[in-house]
Amino acid sequence: MTIGEDATSIGDQLVLNTRFKITTSFLISNILSSDSVNDNGNSNKNPSQYSGGENDNGESVT
Repeated sequence: MTIGEDATSIGDQLVLNTRFKITTSFLISNILSSDSVNDNGNSNKNPSQYSGGENDNGESVT
């Protein structure tokens, strides 16, 4: 093994490790900042779809 091959191998490892960290950080930040899911896991894209029906007391709501 020459020094050049060793340096390339180490460089490749650093590049792959850095790409993995950046990709992982990007995905995690997108998930955490997403407004499409609330604490209950329900979609917030169209809140009007939840209107109507009954409340906890069985009273009709619009």
